[in-house]
Amino acid sequence: MSAIRKTKHDYLTDWHDLWFQEKTGYIAVTDFQQTRFYGANDVPRVIANTRGQTDQYISINAFNVDWKNKKFSRRREDLKQIRNIAVDIDQYNIPNLSKEEAIEEVQHLTARGVIPRPNLINSSNGVQLFYNIEGGASPKMAWLASYITDQFIGKMKHIGADPVAKDMSRVMRVPNTINSKNNAIVDAYIYNDMPFTLDELRTYCKPLDEFRSRRLLRNEYVAIPFGTEMMNRTNYARLADLEHFIEVRHGDLTGMRNTFIYVYSFHQSLVESTQANLFHKLESVRNRIYSKTDAPMSDREFYDTVKRANYDAGEFFEHIKPNGFKIDYVENDGIKKPYKSENLVKMFGIDDMPDSVQMEFRSIVTDRIRNEKDKARNEAYRRSKGVQPMETYQQERKTRQQAKIDELRALIAINPNMTKSDMAKELGVTRKHIYTLIKKV
Repeated sequence: MSAIRKTKHDYLTDWHDLWFQEKTGYIAVTDFQQTRFYGANDVPRVIANTRGQTDQYISINAFNVDWKNKKFSRRREDLKQIRNIAVDIDQYNIPNLSKEEAIEEVQHLTARGVIPRPNLINSSNGVQLFYNIEGGASPKMAWLASYITDQFIGKMKHIGADPVAKDMSRVMRVPNTINSKNNAIVDAYIYNDMPFTLDELRTYCKPLDEFRSRRLLRNEYVAIPFGTEMMNRTNYARLADLEHFIEVRHGDLTGMRNTFIYVYSFHQSLVESTQANLFHKLESVRNRIYSKTDAPMSDREFYDTVKRANYDAGEFFEHIKPNGFKIDYVENDGIKKPYKSENLVKMFGIDDMPDSVQMEFRSIVTDRIRNEKDKARNEAYRRSKGVQPMETYQQERKTRQQAKIDELRALIAINPNMTKSDMAKELGVTRKHIYTLIKKV
C-alpha cells in the first residue's frame, strides 16, 4: 500500500470554483420551470442570473449538451463529468436539532477523522456538504461516487443526512439564492480549499472487499480489485433502476411491495457498512411506496424482510469473494444470489411498460430492450464521428449519380461522337462507370 499524494493545485476560493474549474461538459441551473446549461466561461452569467432569486438549483455534476441539435438533458445517460459528491442534511427532521448544531457535529466528525472536511458548506433551511473532485472524474466512476455518498450518509444519519439524495444527476440549491421554505438566503462558505480525488475520499469508507466493517483504510491508497469494481458497477446500476422504478410507478407497488423491499435491501446491503445504516436507507424507501391491495406492512414484518435480505446478501458476498467476486448462476450451491434481470422484469411488470419507458432502465431490461439500447448507443457514436445515417448516404449517392447522368446527357448532346475515354476524363469517373451512366441515359 502506498500513501496518498499530498500535492495539489487549483485552490478553491469561491463556491463556483467547485463547479466551473473544469472545461468538460456543462452545468445545469434550474428553477424546475426552465433549465439553462453553463460552461466554464459562464460564471459571471450564473452569478448574475441566480443571485437573490428564489429556489434556484444547480446540478452537482456536468452533462453533455448537443448545441447543434438543441438537445439538453441531465439524465444519467448524459453525465459527462463527476465534479462533486454532495450530502444533503435535513436536520429539521431530527427533534430539537438546530442548523448550527448540525454544522457543529459535522466539524466534530471531521476532527475525529470520521469524515473528511467538506470543501463547501451551504446552509439555509437545511445544510448541504460538498466534496470537490480534483480534475473531475469519468462517468464510469459514478458507482464509486455513489458508494462514497452512501457511506458518508450513513456516518451522518444521526443529524438527518438524506438517504435518498445520492443520484449523480441531482441538483442542490445555488449559493446566495433564496430558500422559499423559510425565506432565508443560502449561505455558503469554503470550509476546505483543497479538492479531493475519489481515492482520497474512499479512505473514509469501509474497504470494498469487506461486507460489514467500520474499519477505514487509514489514509492509505489501496487499489480497487477488478472483481469488486465490476460487482459494484452492476450493483450501482441495479439500485439506480430500483429508484427509477419507484419514480415511474409513482410509488404504487401494488402486489409487489414486499418483494421490492427485499430486492432493494439485498442490493443496498452490498454498499452499507452497518445494518443500522441499511435500516435508515430502507425506511426512506418504505415511506415512498405503497400497495392498494396488500395489508399495511407492520414494523416487525418490515425489519424481518430487511434483515433476511441483509443476511442473504452477506452470505452471497462472502461466497463470491474467494472467486474474485464472480457470480456463478449455474452452480446450485444454496446461496441466494441477486435476481437475474429477466426475472425482475417479469416480477415487476416492466416488460408491460412502453418501450420508451423500458429504455430508461439500465440494468433491469429484457434482451430485446438491451439490444435496442446497444443499437441506439452505436448509432449515436457513429453520428458523433461524422458517419451519416444509411438513408442520408443513399439519398446523397443517388443525387450525385443523377448529377453525373445530367452532365453526361449534356456532353452527348454537344458532341455525340465523343469517345468513352474522353467522357470519363471530362466527368472525372472511370471508363467502367461511364458504361453504367450511359445505360441510365
